[in-house]
Amino acid sequence: MVIYMSTPFASRASYRRENDDVMSEIKNPEFDQIKELLERIDFGDVECLNLHGPSDEKFCIIARAGFYHLTIFVEENKGYAFSDGSGERSQKIEIAGNYWPSFRVCKNKFEAFEALQAFFYLGTFPEAQCWIPFSDD
Repeated sequence: MVIYMSTPFASRASYRRENDDVMSEIKNPEFDQIKELLERIDFGDVECLNLHGPSDEKFCIIARAGFYHLTIFVEENKGYAFSDGSGERSQKIEIAGNYWPSFRVCKNKFEAFEALQAFFYLGTFPEAQCWIPFSDD
């Protein structure tokens, strides 16, 4: 595990509790607060967690215990989605009312934590993980 000792890239966080329509916000979050929100996902309390960079950058987790759909938006219509590398498209996993292809869902909490930590401090994803570029254009 890499330990980051710099000023965070993420300037705010927002999250939504399960079965809630309202996002709560934390300005200038500490990483311990972000770790706590990730833990609350596994307790079924939080289903959506976003980290926001200084511009349009955003890291999104839509999750339920043990299943984390991870995306990073670097511009409004451009970003990266986590892939487990399997390419498995036939199986779908339900998270927060949406169905995602199995290969697009992180099933390892440590990998989700690493991705969250990398974006929080650096504004990017860990290079050791597989991320698929996408665009709405």
